[in-house]
Amino acid sequence: MRGESGRHPQVGVVYPGTWAAFLKWFPDDPLCVEFLERLRWPDGFVCPLCG
Repeated sequence: MRGESGRHPQVGVVYPGTWAAFLKWFPDDPLCVEFLERLRWPDGFVCPLCG
C-alpha cells in the first residue's frame, strides 16, 4: 500500500462506511469532485503529452 500518493487508503483515517457518513464527507458535488481530483492528480493536473 502506497499511502504517500493519496491514491490508497491511509491508516488511521475512518472512511465513510454508510450513506450518512458519505454525505457528511461530501455534502455537495464540488467537494466530491475536489476529492476525486486529488486522488487522480495528487500533484495537480499535468498534461501527459506536453508535461
